[in-house]
Amino acid sequence: SVSCPAGKELPIITDVMVAETYDGDISEKYFYGQKFDKDILVDPETGELTNDPAKYFVEIDGCGRLSDCKAAITFDTHRLYALNIMTEIFNSLIVPDSILPSDLPMPVAVWAEKQEVASVGGSFFMVIDPSKFIPIADLKAKTDRYIRSIKDVKKAPGVEEIFIPGERSLKKRAKTDEVVILDTHWEAFIETAKAFDVDVEAERKSWQIV
Repeated sequence: SVSCPAGKELPIITDVMVAETYDGDISEKYFYGQKFDKDILVDPETGELTNDPAKYFVEIDGCGRLSDCKAAITFDTHRLYALNIMTEIFNSLIVPDSILPSDLPMPVAVWAEKQEVASVGGSFFMVIDPSKFIPIADLKAKTDRYIRSIKDVKKAPGVEEIFIPGERSLKKRAKTDEVVILDTHWEAFIETAKAFDVDVEAERKSWQIV
């Protein structure tokens, strides 16, 4: 994820998946009886590609989005593969106490029980002070011009507006405070809260959550 401040325009906030799909997406496809639009899962026995996670899915009670899928995820393009490697350089290779993805316990479903290590290898955050390179006012004006240069190009037939990555979500958040949570995620959250004696209903009332 990368962000950049703007002036009159909305800030640029772009978030890029570094895999064809994630464990949560696989779980949702399975729970709703759906298939992926393309063959991105690898059969562990034959090596053939498939778009159906159903026969490889291991449903774990109370585990929600972290239930395991025996079929590995492949990359549709070499660029996405390279991008994934780049993120691992940041997240695990250069972080002193991180865990390499290959050293993490598998399958994911082992997290139905307490483990000695975390479920992810590491995290990486970089914050750049743009004022060290350019006055903030100039940066915001420059970002505005850049955004307009994209949004003002000639549109294809039937296209009403060109959006900057993240723009639609920012506009939607500005209109409502509602946060939609998938049922399968919420049910797993409730089970985790109960395990730690957290009164979810009391918390909902204190935060005025409906």
